[in-house]
Amino acid sequence: ARRAARRAAAAAALQCASRGLSARVLLSRSRRAAQRLQAAARRWSAVRTARSRLAAVLFLSRCSRGRLCRRAHAARRRARAAVAVQTVRRGAAARAKYSTLRAAAVTVQASVRRKSAARRVAAAPHAHRISAETSPSELASRSPSDA
Repeated sequence: ARRAARRAAAAAALQCASRGLSARVLLSRSRRAAQRLQAAARRWSAVRTARSRLAAVLFLSRCSRGRLCRRAHAARRRARAAVAVQTVRRGAAARAKYSTLRAAAVTVQASVRRKSAARRVAAAPHAHRISAETSPSELASRSPSDA
């Protein structure tokens, strides 16, 4: 009977150790599974945050590049407008100068022609007149400088 009691006690101890080992293994596996789930959740959250930040950075970069391009385009447009204004202004100045020079040349030419005509009239006071006795053939033979 003692032997049976020892066997029963040993069996109970063995069963207790087995149940304890089984419980420790189950606890260890549960902890590892929980850690893996927590790591996956943290990873998913970190990836989502990183993607969100990357999207924000890309958006700001896009906005910044667009603003720089719009500024550069506006500067080029202002430069083209300035060139157009300068071109028109130079053209107007050149036309005004040409008009002034042409008017001066016409004035000088008219003065020279007037003086030349006055000299011719003074040299032959009545040569330019056509008398009643002048025949048509005689008129046709006259040069323009004689008239």
